[in-house]
Amino acid sequence: FAIALVGLLPSLSKKISKWALVFFLFGVVLFSGSLYLLALKSQLAFSVTFLGPITPIGGFLLILGWIVLAYGLLTKGRG
Repeated sequence: FAIALVGLLPSLSKKISKWALVFFLFGVVLFSGSLYLLALKSQLAFSVTFLGPITPIGGFLLILGWIVLAYGLLTKGRG
């Protein structure tokens, strides 16, 4: 939803859109990807315990994406 929202808001500056998109994409990959791999750890032939600390980093990036998007929407008419 957030990635589509960034693409559908032409009033956002290119810089804000780019950063929000980067944070959302990396956040989704790190957060969801690490959870998927941790859930499948019994099926995998390698250890995935190193992914535990990566999950909150992905969550933080998702939150940061929402903050950047909100900032862009709140300041779009100022400058």
